[in-house]
Amino acid sequence: MTRVVIVHRGWLPALTGATNMALAAAAQLRLDGLDVSVVAHGGQDFCEHGTLRGVPALLLADPDTAQVAELLPRADIVHALDLSDLAFASMALQLARRWGAPFVLTPASALETWPDRKAGAQLCRAADAVVVHTDAEAAVMARLGADPVRLVRTAQGAQLADNADANGLRDRHRLDGPFVLFLGRKTRSKGYDRLLRAADGLWRGRPDVRIVLAGPPWDDDVEDVLAAHADPRIADLGEISESDKLGALLACEAVCVPTTVDVAPLVFAEAWSCGRPVITCRFPGAEELVGDKGLVAGTTPQELAAAILAVLDDRALRARLERDAGAHAARSSWAAITLELRRVYGRLLARSPPSAAVCDRVAT
Repeated sequence: MTRVVIVHRGWLPALTGATNMALAAAAQLRLDGLDVSVVAHGGQDFCEHGTLRGVPALLLADPDTAQVAELLPRADIVHALDLSDLAFASMALQLARRWGAPFVLTPASALETWPDRKAGAQLCRAADAVVVHTDAEAAVMARLGADPVRLVRTAQGAQLADNADANGLRDRHRLDGPFVLFLGRKTRSKGYDRLLRAADGLWRGRPDVRIVLAGPPWDDDVEDVLAAHADPRIADLGEISESDKLGALLACEAVCVPTTVDVAPLVFAEAWSCGRPVITCRFPGAEELVGDKGLVAGTTPQELAAAILAVLDDRALRARLERDAGAHAARSSWAAITLELRRVYGRLLARSPPSAAVCDRVAT
């Protein structure tokens, strides 16, 4: 049985898109018959075996290659996700070379969020396979020196709760009438503040529409930003359960995450799986990713408000976006994504083990 170790720092207890992606991949790979474990951050002065979404996990205070190698049996594949933290990704490479196993990397985050671009580029060049989500991301990897032959394109997939009570969510939070949903970390790079600045333009066209925010505060000044835009038509639900997340997606008219620094936001896939169109702003690959499943707007409040109004008021446009969103979701299940990952793993395992010398050229 192929043994895979997935390494992702994570930001527990908050569940970011990359964290959800790592856990969804691990859970599906186990269903596919692989022996999968996760290595993640568990807090300060912390090291213990546990489970994350039913997947065996080793939770660490700090990335420690020797400690992980001692506590886990040798893996056939080491797969790191997310370069917004380089320490755990670098440890994953060290583990792979120590075990003589192929190293697979999913960057999962925009270049602008990497703490050290040079070190991140070195990891991309050292990887035996780099998993990307768009042609635009593949072009970035190639510019950083990653071998184009090693680039693998996969979709982004959603793994939502099994059931939800959309009407109950509306009742608990007094969400009467139509609303646009921002779902994710409240940070400027995700554009929650940009959506709030577009509110006046939205209400000039549709005063009945509410703006609902759901997700953990990330920037230090979130409370001040919300206070500056206080209005009864704006509701901040804070961090919500997986069941309520599904309920919010089903209850909303559209999902608006006007991010400008991103790769392939998981929330887009989650929205499409519920047949909801996505409204976002421009980032490398945005038009390619969104396609006919939403709208890509300019970054001004006027442009964003106009895009939201177009989705809300043009019934033919909205019907087409919802239809294409549903069709995309049907093609992008985690079963289909991990089928491609297993093909990649199989090709790598059929080759000779990578040279441990590569490890010496990568910053740790």
